[in-house]
Amino acid sequence: MIRYRSALSSDAEEMVRLDRLCFPVGVAYSRRMFDQLLEWFGGLSFVAQQEDAFTGFAVGAMETERTGRIITIDVDPSARRKGIGSELMRRVEKALSDEGATAVFLEVSESNRGAVEFYQHLGYQMDARVEDY
Repeated sequence: MIRYRSALSSDAEEMVRLDRLCFPVGVAYSRRMFDQLLEWFGGLSFVAQQEDAFTGFAVGAMETERTGRIITIDVDPSARRKGIGSELMRRVEKALSDEGATAVFLEVSESNRGAVEFYQHLGYQMDARVEDY
């Protein structure tokens, strides 16, 4: 059974491990960055666990008074296509909405077709291109 909860500062090491599993060196965040993200945006961050193993997490942030951002979301490759990413997104989006966000943005590499399709399935639309992303 998957259990969802708010992220804690003590989750940083597991988040680093999972991020490195999901993203290559140079794209994956450092331990220091996760420590900072959890310090700044812990209330807008959630983890998914199956027993003691992390299966996913998502971090959101308020950018402006009315705009939220999904900073990162990771789901263990062995646990994908089971609704974990969708539930993590739903929780972050709700937390952002509770903070006053009326719009939520994210960035994704166009080459990451699986992620692009996932976000489109959730209703996200391409708004702009970031050069050299």
